[in-house]
Amino acid sequence: MISVLLGILFPLFASPGEAYKLLETRTRTVCDIRAQASWNGCSATSDEESCVYSPNPGWVISNYELQIQSQSNGGQSESYTGAPIQVATSSNVAAAYEDLIDFAGKYDESVSRYGLEEKYGKNLEGRLETMFREHQSSASRFSSSRAALLVKATARAHGSCFDRKRGWSDIAYKVEETYLGPSDKVQLQDIILQEFGITRSAFEEGFTLPSNLYVRNACDKNINVAIRYLDYHTDEWTSKCWFDFASGEGAYLSSSDSRLETTNTVWYTYAESYDLSNKWSGNDLPDSITRSCRGESLLMKRQDFVDSDGDLYVKFTCNDRRLRAHHNITSEETLATSWESLPDTYSASHFTELPLEELYFKHTHEETIDPVCTSSETGEEEPCEDHSRLEDTEQEQVPIKVTHLQDANDGPS
Repeated sequence: MISVLLGILFPLFASPGEAYKLLETRTRTVCDIRAQASWNGCSATSDEESCVYSPNPGWVISNYELQIQSQSNGGQSESYTGAPIQVATSSNVAAAYEDLIDFAGKYDESVSRYGLEEKYGKNLEGRLETMFREHQSSASRFSSSRAALLVKATARAHGSCFDRKRGWSDIAYKVEETYLGPSDKVQLQDIILQEFGITRSAFEEGFTLPSNLYVRNACDKNINVAIRYLDYHTDEWTSKCWFDFASGEGAYLSSSDSRLETTNTVWYTYAESYDLSNKWSGNDLPDSITRSCRGESLLMKRQDFVDSDGDLYVKFTCNDRRLRAHHNITSEETLATSWESLPDTYSASHFTELPLEELYFKHTHEETIDPVCTSSETGEEEPCEDHSRLEDTEQEQVPIKVTHLQDANDGPS
């Protein structure tokens, strides 16, 4: 009796959407077969069982090892054989990496130009080239003639008509497989991009960086700030309030100790001083929107300034107050500042209103501010909730790309 067992066992090993890492290896037992022969009267019979094992799409057999479970007058043989190609070949790998490496060079140049290596990583091009060489080396050892493993187990009855001994061969093979990825260029690129944390849209539409949101209170009064922005992680417009800023304070906005991120240059703000004597709100459309945050309707002002760090930046100032600092301080000294109403005339030799950078205020520090919410029932602080409204998606969405950052100044005027 001769039969063939096809070892293409997709349902046992792969589930839809299951993701693998390129060049990942795994070991499994396949082609567990048994050939068995007995006597037919005084005639000894023979038996042969065959198995053809083809790995799942994207995988290749890199090695195999025979496992004899039991044998008596039996044997086995194995060899590679051809099968339909469902895996990335050497030429597929080269085609997939070519565009990606070119993209990575531009990525590295932009990240380096704006000093964002710590935030976004560096040498993406070099890391991709290293991975390409390893991937290409593995793929070059594969050929369509080695796409599957053909295994045969044989057995023959033995002895004599008097003792009639059976023959059998019970074997299996342990194979080592390597994941080379799919042959389709786009699918293979998607896997490579995912391993480096890059989205397909970023690769196709341009180099986009998520930005943080930074607020500076350049008023002599403490203020509360509410914002509305397009959340990078949920891709939904979200309102958050209230962020408390002391006079002269600046910080990145955060939630649960994680900085807020967006790839949209347009966001909206509303601010008011504690005593409500100063408010910074919107005016006429399209530069403002009215949105609700924690049950309060707020007229918010449109903001779109991007600084040289790639952060969205806004500074709130008072019309009748100015930050004044001693003119003769140096960067090594502690900066002493005082808030005072400016008189109608004053001596520039004693006090000078200095530009932001001359006050040695750097907004690249690690300080962050979470929103503080107060319970309307108890008056005590409580965790803030996100307030998302999908109807905001019609608002302008401008990706923050390198072409935008190139024209940005160090700070707002």
